[in-house]
Amino acid sequence: MLSKTISSGGRSTKSCTEVKVETPKVKYHSSNKTDLVEFNDSVLFTCSAYGTPLAFSWYKGSSVVTAGVNVQLSNDGSVLTISNVTRYDMGPFTCVVANNISNGTSRSIYLNISYGPSNLTMTVLPEKMGYISGSNITLSCSADSSPPALFYWSYNDISLNKTGQTLQLLNASQNKTGTYACTAHNTVTLRYATATKPTHTF
Repeated sequence: MLSKTISSGGRSTKSCTEVKVETPKVKYHSSNKTDLVEFNDSVLFTCSAYGTPLAFSWYKGSSVVTAGVNVQLSNDGSVLTISNVTRYDMGPFTCVVANNISNGTSRSIYLNISYGPSNLTMTVLPEKMGYISGSNITLSCSADSSPPALFYWSYNDISLNKTGQTLQLLNASQNKTGTYACTAHNTVTLRYATATKPTHTF
């Protein structure tokens, strides 16, 4: 309630104006999609609420989301857009609406972001400069990928009929000397990564 006193001819007149402030309540919180591919896709969150006046803010977990190179806030902060999402944008995302009376918080939205393969590494055990004929050699590959990557093997650029993260060379002979390659493939991102290791058997 706002009041104002006006004096005129020695007489005072008091006028009152009622200012109505409604408690904020989130009406809905949505995103245009939740299944995305890293570096390819963008996502738009929309928050709508009852109450006046309203101030909108966004959180990823407990951290406030602020505008940046790939992050835009629009419509007085009620719309959040993230361009070229990365694996670190999975969420959870919540919208908070507030005024000088109270605040309201939306449900959380999680993003499923497919990424990789990246950070592909290939190891050879036992780790040696060369191997005596008859040795058992194990080659292994790993990569950061969601969903998990598929692994394929090749030898001297010739595809081997072998899949999986591990390739075993049992009773290796000199004709196994050459370069082995492991290729990781993500069936959602459609990306590939390849690592190579030379082995020498004598």
